[in-house]
Amino acid sequence: MKIYKENKIIFQNVKYFNGFGLMFKRKLKENEAVILKINKESRLKASVHMFFVFYSLCIIWLDKDKKVVDIKKVHPFQPLIAPRHPAIYIIECIKMPAINVGDVLNF
Repeated sequence: MKIYKENKIIFQNVKYFNGFGLMFKRKLKENEAVILKINKESRLKASVHMFFVFYSLCIIWLDKDKKVVDIKKVHPFQPLIAPRHPAIYIIECIKMPAINVGDVLNF
């Protein structure tokens, strides 16, 4: 799967995960990303933690329309990171992509 912004590829190699994200998994490469989907838009349910993830990540939260609602750089062992607005999709990646809050992504 790929992630696009206005027909431009943002991430080439994307995996879709149900459940846990990158805990205990190998480090992502720069062109890789992981998408997690929760069952409904929420700030609390879309929050993440960095326990047992041993490298920094960029977290991108999207609403049901795939509009970016928050972006944060997070570091190992941060206990709780929540988006500023409710989200249903969570994208985890290594490299901060050229996107902004308000952009719409497609995958």
